[in-house]
Amino acid sequence: MCTENYELVQQEAVLFAKQHLALAAQNIERQQFIVPDIISCVAQAGYLGASIPQKYGGRGYDSYQLCALHEVMAGVHGSLENLITVTGMVSTLLQRVAAQRKKPIICQSWQRGN
Repeated sequence: MCTENYELVQQEAVLFAKQHLALAAQNIERQQFIVPDIISCVAQAGYLGASIPQKYGGRGYDSYQLCALHEVMAGVHGSLENLITVTGMVSTLLQRVAAQRKKPIICQSWQRGN
């Protein structure tokens, strides 16, 4: 089951990267930051919400699925992988400390790249 989850996420992320991030690495290197359009594209695909539970609108990936996503994004550009790492770290903290009634709002906003 874990291997299947890993492979499914990996296949989806590779397809996404080929279709939407083909020029991302060049743009990141040239501009020395991730432009908002790329962040929006990653957010719209749901990858900024990869570690956010489904009950808050995220993907709720397990550690194997997160690993697959990180590997693919790192293959495009390390900064994209870092974006997903930092988003996951901050969203995990927010889920732990935010008031229960605010968690859905915070998590949904965060995974949209806001």
